[in-house]
Amino acid sequence: TFILAAGFLITKNEMWLSYIIGIIFFTLSAYYFYKLSGNIFPKENWLAIGAALLFVLDKWLNLITVTGMETTLYIFLLVACYYYYRKLNAVGFALTLGLTFWARPDALAFIAAIVIDYMFRLYLKQRSPKNNPDLELFEKKDLYKIAAIFGLIVGAYFVMNLVISGSLLPNTYGAKVKYYSP
Repeated sequence: TFILAAGFLITKNEMWLSYIIGIIFFTLSAYYFYKLSGNIFPKENWLAIGAALLFVLDKWLNLITVTGMETTLYIFLLVACYYYYRKLNAVGFALTLGLTFWARPDALAFIAAIVIDYMFRLYLKQRSPKNNPDLELFEKKDLYKIAAIFGLIVGAYFVMNLVISGSLLPNTYGAKVKYYSP
């Protein structure tokens, strides 16, 4: 909504605006997907390029890009977040993690997966550090930084909902619960 509102300062044509924003976020997603693939396959650049090409050529992603929905923003945030997580970039990780929740609250599943992965990595590192010398973790100060930034972003989400709808959850949540309730 904030991005669309800013776009309306440039053009009032919401159709073109949503197309352009979708394409921009798809392009950013592809860029971060390539960077993430390069991080996963550091010595095989051809694999990173191939993975990025598969991502870019996926027909459903291309269709979603021009639907005018938040999906490409969400995909971009997920891919960038995972990239920053792997690179141990605390600020980038915290910002994108918090913004994934803003884009779609069902990012809670992704957030839970990240927490479980980190706890497992921590367990492996503490249980047998000699067998996992290349397993890197965030420093304690970085974990505090992540918690603070993520907490502020998610807190702002709940405050915004409270101000707008009188509930901590968005009004669409109430509508879905009412619709799908017996």
